[in-house]
Amino acid sequence: MNKLNVRQIVNDGMGVMSTDGKKVYAEIKREIEKNGKAIVSFKDFEIVTGNFLNGIVWKFPEDFNGKNINDLIEFVDISDGNRKLICSALRDAELCYRYPKEYEEIMNQFWEEFY
Repeated sequence: MNKLNVRQIVNDGMGVMSTDGKKVYAEIKREIEKNGKAIVSFKDFEIVTGNFLNGIVWKFPEDFNGKNINDLIEFVDISDGNRKLICSALRDAELCYRYPKEYEEIMNQFWEEFY
């Protein structure tokens, strides 16, 4: 099993664009399908935006429905703060996939109340 290096995949040390996140997700998906698990390294890499994270995690619940994410992906060489961001994005993606109508209502209420 190969360790996927995020910095090498996006050819940069920062995650800003969702398109870069989608590149990372494509490699993760390919590795899981090939080996049953992906080890993803964030060595020398800093996550910057939610767009980048969403590009990585948003399709996961749809593509691997019913599978435990923790059994399929291991994130290594990552700060505690960035690990929390990824876990939060994964949780949101899972909620949106399982409860799309309710998730949309909650997000609409949030945007109306705060913006």
